[in-house]
Amino acid sequence: MRRWVRRVHCWLGLALGAYMATMGLTGAVLAFEDEINATFHQELLQVTPRGATCGVDAALAAVRRAGTGLPIRALRFGAAPTSSWEFRLGGPGIYTHRVFFDPFLARILGFRRRDGTPIGFLRKLHIRWLAGAAGYAWNGYGALVAVVLVISGLVVWFPIRRSQWSVRLAVRRDRGRKRFLFDLHNTIGYASAALLLLLLITGATFPFRPVVKEALYGWSNARPEPQFRLRVSPGTLQLPYELLLGRATQAAPEGKAIALTLPQKADEPVVIRKELREGRRWGNHLLVTLNPYTGQVLHLQDTRRSAFGPRLVAMLLSLHAGYWGAPVLQWVYIPLGLAPAALLVTGLMKWSAHRRSRRTLAGQPSVPERPGRQVGPRGRSPGAVPCPDRSPGQGAPSPPPGTGSESGKGRD
Repeated sequence: MRRWVRRVHCWLGLALGAYMATMGLTGAVLAFEDEINATFHQELLQVTPRGATCGVDAALAAVRRAGTGLPIRALRFGAAPTSSWEFRLGGPGIYTHRVFFDPFLARILGFRRRDGTPIGFLRKLHIRWLAGAAGYAWNGYGALVAVVLVISGLVVWFPIRRSQWSVRLAVRRDRGRKRFLFDLHNTIGYASAALLLLLLITGATFPFRPVVKEALYGWSNARPEPQFRLRVSPGTLQLPYELLLGRATQAAPEGKAIALTLPQKADEPVVIRKELREGRRWGNHLLVTLNPYTGQVLHLQDTRRSAFGPRLVAMLLSLHAGYWGAPVLQWVYIPLGLAPAALLVTGLMKWSAHRRSRRTLAGQPSVPERPGRQVGPRGRSPGAVPCPDRSPGQGAPSPPPGTGSESGKGRD
């Protein structure tokens, strides 16, 4: 059984090694996406406070006058007073462009395509493999197959006897290059297996998020979030967003507004996201859904009091992206992201050394065996007496008296 598991692990490793190495390396970089952007794009992300801000409605008007031609999907307020505002633009589905805005000077700082920077390219490669929706789906299937790869590696590595534990947990350099690669591959594999399984399982859920969400909600008997469709009379005007923000503050005084989701159709509500504790990105939000025409609060969701299913759905992204337990988990993801590449290199070297040894053995002439002779483990017949060693320059040893050729001469 273990022999077949070893073969499955070998061929899956050869097929998925490059995929896992790419996902690990790009994921290790994306864990620090916010820090990298803050370092290399300070001119877009940092502003100088100068009194009061211009207000949301004036900022929206300035962005619309810029003539981007794309609908504004959301506005993210800065986490700090020195942070710029970020408008997210794009058609149906995911946003494609970002506009950075100085709320104190009421001016646009710059435009960026979401994947127009090196970090954006890595994100697109990591999530969609540069292939759009099809790459997103195949990424989920690849993660599921990679789970089988990791589990099969653990099965092959797991010691059968208690005496094997010290051998399986050691990396020995005095047993030759092949044994060193074997121990190094095993050590990296078992040391990173648990967290690799965590990342693969959480990553595999994203392309199938509706199915996973429905299953977890049903398992925990949680009600899905209500979907609102408003009845709007022709000619009804929308209230200013500043007024809607005030209504959200009256309904939920706690926290600070960090995001505003704009309706894309006339019958859609406005959603305001509030952060309760600064810097925490999981289980730390209030979602206020309002009627943009009347200011009525339609729904108030406190993620701290959500059922287990919704909390677990939110936790999947936090664990995978390193938000949960940051910054410790972010730093753990650096060696963890390097582990698949190291496993690929050591695995290829092991496989290449094994093939070379098999070719060497195949090229050696085989020793013919006599019919009916049973050969022992060292090439001798069972119970045979080993030949005495010959000294250099010495012929065959003399037979004992009474045997061999001398006894034959006596009979003659």
